[in-house]
Amino acid sequence: MACPSPKNPIKLHVRSISLPSKLHPTYAKIDEKLNEFRSWSATCTSSSVSVLEGLPRAKELYFCCFEEVLCRRNAQQILGKHRQEKSVEGLLEGSVKILDVCAISRELLWKIKERVRDLQSTIRRRKTGQSLEVEAARFAELRKTVKKQVKGLIASLKQMRNEIIGVSPSVSSNEDDQLSEIIRMLIQVQLSSILVFHLLFSFLAQPRQVRGSVMSRMIHRQGGDLNDMEGIDASLRSLYKVKRFGDFEILHQKVRKQLGELDFNVGRIEDGLESIFRQLIRTRASLLNIISQ
Repeated sequence: MACPSPKNPIKLHVRSISLPSKLHPTYAKIDEKLNEFRSWSATCTSSSVSVLEGLPRAKELYFCCFEEVLCRRNAQQILGKHRQEKSVEGLLEGSVKILDVCAISRELLWKIKERVRDLQSTIRRRKTGQSLEVEAARFAELRKTVKKQVKGLIASLKQMRNEIIGVSPSVSSNEDDQLSEIIRMLIQVQLSSILVFHLLFSFLAQPRQVRGSVMSRMIHRQGGDLNDMEGIDASLRSLYKVKRFGDFEILHQKVRKQLGELDFNVGRIEDGLESIFRQLIRTRASLLNIISQ
């Protein structure tokens, strides 16, 4: 599935760190995957579609890194020999920070799913007036909380990105080229995961501005104009204010559909986060074993 053509593309692109012009054949597969990821990332936006595409792509990169690099005896020997190098220590530090970000992401998604299901229950029982207004206010409050937390997380991601880019081998031996090759590939994999988490956080907290009345947007918009959560927030505000029965019925059905779609997407994102979380743990454990030998 291709990414939608973006009006406001994400600015935190994966920075290309030059690899040797002739890669060892062992690492050609991961280099190919990295190039595919760069091409994909150039057109992605803060949408659920991009997030759902990005998580398995990042997971695949880590899996490829594990299978094609960390399981290779030659790579293990080189990394083990230079375990005290700043570049190797930087990879370890980056791996634990990315794990922390993934764990926080899972927490955020759990909170959103819980609130969405509360809203679904209220809408399904066709509650109106104060009951609906209370649930809508809770959803809006959650969005504010998430947005505030995500703002700090995005700043942390940018700092992590700069720290990871700053990691480079400093040894002086015949193994320089091989170590540089391994380190630079692992750096690119970590940067790729950072970009995907940036997409996720932007999806959760960065609304896109759309002109037109709330009613016309809710009734006539085609998918992609509004962030999923922003669209629900706007629909709810209209639903408990609408006067005409016909309008209420239209908005009621719209909200039910939006909540169902968001619940479905959140569940899929949770599955993607669970999958990459396990691969992150596996990759970090492999790095630790190599360095401790």
